[in-house]
Amino acid sequence: MPPTQHGGCLRALGFLWLFAVVEAKTRTYYLGIVEENWDYAPSGKNLITGQNLLEDKFASVYATRGANRIGRVYKKAVFRQFTDDTYSQEIPKAAWLGFLGPVLKAEEEDVFIVHLKNFASRPYSVHPHGVFYDKDSEGALYPDGTGGKSKEDDFVVPGGNYTYTWPVRKDYSPTLADSNCLTWIYHSHIDTPRDIASGLIGPLLVCKKGTADETSIEGTGAANAFALMFSIVDENFSWYLDENINTFCLEPATVDKEDEGFQTSNRMHAINGYIYGNLPGLEMCADTSMSWHLFGMGSEIDIHAAYFYGHTFTNRDQRADVVGLFPATFITAEMTPGNPGRWLITCQVNEHLRGGMEALYDVQICQKNLSWPSALSHKRRYYIAAEEVLWNYGPDGYDKFTGQGLNATGSESAIYFTQGTDRIGGQYWKVCYVEYTDATFSKKKIRSEDMKHLGILGPVIKAEVGDTVLVTFANKAKRSYSIMAHGVSFSKFSEGAPYLDGYLKPGAHVKPGETFTYKWRVPENGGPTESDPPCLTYLYYSATDAVKDTNSGLVGPLLKGIDREFYLLFSIFDENDSWYLNKNIEAFTGDPSKVDENDADFKESNKMHAVNGYLFGNLPGLDMCKDDKVSWHLIGLGSHYDMHGVHFQGNTIDLRGTTRDGMALFPHLSGTALMQPDRVGTFKVVCRTFDHFVGGMKHLYEVSSCRNTTQAQQQHGAMRLYYIAAEEVEWDYASNKSAAPKIYNISSNEESYGHVFLSQAEDQIGSKYKKVVYREYMNGNFTQRKDTYSGLIGPLVVCRKGILDERGLRKDIDREFTLLFMVFDENKSWYLKENIETYLHKNPDDFNSTENFVEGNSMHAINGKIYNSLLGLTMNEGDRTNWYLIGMGNEVDIHTVHFHAQTFIFKTDKDHRGDVYDLFPGTFQTIELVAENPGTWLLHCHVADHIHAGMETTYTINKSEREGPSEGGLTTGAYDTTTAKNRTTAKDYDSKEGNFFGKTLSPGEASLLLAAFFFIGLVLLSTALTFCLVTRQGSRIHYTALHDKSALLTDSL
Repeated sequence: MPPTQHGGCLRALGFLWLFAVVEAKTRTYYLGIVEENWDYAPSGKNLITGQNLLEDKFASVYATRGANRIGRVYKKAVFRQFTDDTYSQEIPKAAWLGFLGPVLKAEEEDVFIVHLKNFASRPYSVHPHGVFYDKDSEGALYPDGTGGKSKEDDFVVPGGNYTYTWPVRKDYSPTLADSNCLTWIYHSHIDTPRDIASGLIGPLLVCKKGTADETSIEGTGAANAFALMFSIVDENFSWYLDENINTFCLEPATVDKEDEGFQTSNRMHAINGYIYGNLPGLEMCADTSMSWHLFGMGSEIDIHAAYFYGHTFTNRDQRADVVGLFPATFITAEMTPGNPGRWLITCQVNEHLRGGMEALYDVQICQKNLSWPSALSHKRRYYIAAEEVLWNYGPDGYDKFTGQGLNATGSESAIYFTQGTDRIGGQYWKVCYVEYTDATFSKKKIRSEDMKHLGILGPVIKAEVGDTVLVTFANKAKRSYSIMAHGVSFSKFSEGAPYLDGYLKPGAHVKPGETFTYKWRVPENGGPTESDPPCLTYLYYSATDAVKDTNSGLVGPLLKGIDREFYLLFSIFDENDSWYLNKNIEAFTGDPSKVDENDADFKESNKMHAVNGYLFGNLPGLDMCKDDKVSWHLIGLGSHYDMHGVHFQGNTIDLRGTTRDGMALFPHLSGTALMQPDRVGTFKVVCRTFDHFVGGMKHLYEVSSCRNTTQAQQQHGAMRLYYIAAEEVEWDYASNKSAAPKIYNISSNEESYGHVFLSQAEDQIGSKYKKVVYREYMNGNFTQRKDTYSGLIGPLVVCRKGILDERGLRKDIDREFTLLFMVFDENKSWYLKENIETYLHKNPDDFNSTENFVEGNSMHAINGKIYNSLLGLTMNEGDRTNWYLIGMGNEVDIHTVHFHAQTFIFKTDKDHRGDVYDLFPGTFQTIELVAENPGTWLLHCHVADHIHAGMETTYTINKSEREGPSEGGLTTGAYDTTTAKNRTTAKDYDSKEGNFFGKTLSPGEASLLLAAFFFIGLVLLSTALTFCLVTRQGSRIHYTALHDKSALLTDSL
């Protein structure tokens, strides 16, 4: 054979194998934006209880249509899928998607092509999470310095269309430790909060190679994947609010859009746009693996605890039956349902449970040989009663931190512990779980000294994998209660929650004086995973009325998996919502007739910020020895205010394979933290949420030296000195005020969202305040500043040994950035009076605070800057960067940090990919980001009201040559040029090209080609050469076709 023919065969073989391996697909979708009326509860019933919505005390708030109420039907804009560019035939979608758009799905190295046509009456766009895009396919309107074609994607006018291209690059794909398919979303991004509230959002899945088509998510009937959005859809934010008022309110002229009751009626506590169990079509087969693609969306109150009754799942290889969801949180939960029947899905946050954030899923028997648990298992028996008790939240009578009496005038504790004419004080009648020795319930089981810290909690129930737990429950109280357990398997007969599922459930409401025995199992596939700690922390509680029962006191810890263990429940017990409120008013107030139950101060005095039912250091028994192996089993419970940043002073904890000093807790979520204290002393364990800390959610733990051992001298490394001063400055939160009005609305005369924060007026200070900040100096003379770092809280970075150079800079990365996300409440500043004098020119003692004034002083800032005023987030293409994310603040400080155009790696025990990270008060995270995509990109908190309040900025990735950082940047370390010159970054590698028989190949193609030849081997090669001898002319034609196809694919990536 002539050499040219040999070469042609080799080239044909190479590219044929390359495309066989890659086999990238172009996934084309035709999306139309259409307007339609949406019914949140089409049955007209609460399908959880069977009641008519209008007869349900809580549901009627959202479902009633009246003179100045819209009801349950709203006009919305939604994404719909069509067959082709004629947009004449819609593709039906699964009923369970609700008003969500169709599922967009692709796998690694595929390309999304999304053709969008706008049939709506106003401009919209489509913006994706989790995929690569250039500026002309971002679909987001904000000042990014681009123009021309790069701005055409920002919005599509009514009647217009646009095509978006989103490659699924390898560095945007799931990591080895991730699930097969990562959950993302797409949504309109002109005014994001209003666009999403209007309905424009849908799920997007990015899968590992070869797995996308295995995910049956679009079909009807039993499926192996579902996507669920938990969101309080705020119709007050919708673009169609005025139209909905005029269409559905019976007397539109009487509507006051600022009325609190009207606004509440428009906040729909929905799963995929359905409330009170109206979500249809969640059907799956027992013993078949499936996935739940879960995400949250919304505002500060969108703190969701998504609970799947009757089953557990794995989330990032960790076992759970509840997962926390927040605005733009994305979770893939993998479940193998084993319990046939109809089961409940809820958000367990109290307000959301009452608001109807509930759905039902059906586990069907699809095969004859269904596996059943073995009857031969170890049985553990418990005897637990519900008993009414008089509970004291502060039995020692004084604040262990200040030494003051709990009712001392002017103290932080006085509001909760002062007893008076119309105040209850610190003692309340409650109901608790109490353990007995046997089924006669005649002898209580005495708690050991090790368990005296349990306080109001019920006894610890423990079980191992394979065990059967038998709990005999005696109700010694005066109303019906139950026991409902997280994390275990049970039949419908032993379920402790009442809802319409077609089964008789005597365990859901055990009447006073009756007993019932619950039977729970811990199956082999329900125990701790390899990534979990040895024991998983869950809780059990009364679910007859889950809100009132738990506020009344019925909750306890459950431990799966079996030296010291502590169980801590962080919860604001709302005694206003207890079954015993009236009894407490009668028993403890001086004059019950003068009590106004709706008075705000009275209500606040009954919200007990407790750990195990104790406040202000009164929790006993947190004693341990130095070097003990200690397990902290932490549990959350309560309302959307129960966002807890648990902090352990003095010692670190191991949490999911990472070293921390705290963790975030939410209602019905729990966790196990491992500690080996290495210091002797008294230390604090507190909630770092500001109001909770002030409200008494703080206690002490004691570490003693219990062993007669000689302490080894601790080895220290280099000593690193810092000179830091606290200085008073005039701080401008919005030094770039021109950005605020440019961010939203293409053409609108509406007042800017930033007006209340930026403008000076009769009752508005503006954006400048006197503050005190940390500043670093060169030496102890404190005369020469070292830098102009603009953070208002200082970051502290702890590295592994050998990572830092002699200047304190990291040697393993190119740049470091620190971002503090916090709503600075200037109403609580030491300088408030001075700021009123300086900027309002008024006497602060005579100044009357207004609602506008209070709101205007709440600065939703990133490093103390709002509305794109934070400068210096600049890096070069290919830089390896670390971002130190910090969350601090109060109950409103839920922050979901989103990077446009990039994904990042965050670590638990393994590496996981994300483009949004959740921050809460007292939580910190390091993320790893390789700067791959040149341009100026948006970086913001994805919480709706925080977006409007200006919690956003931009970061810039410079193209081409790598250069040092610009002066004045906010990097916390400097650029290490020596390391940079000797490091080949991911982008450097990607930018190199190889030549193969005259054809230019990308590095990815070259790698695959080499791998292909390695696996083919000599035998396959000789076979192929023989084939080429016979069909050499056909091979030339085939090669030409492949060459053209390869060029097209390369161009599109």
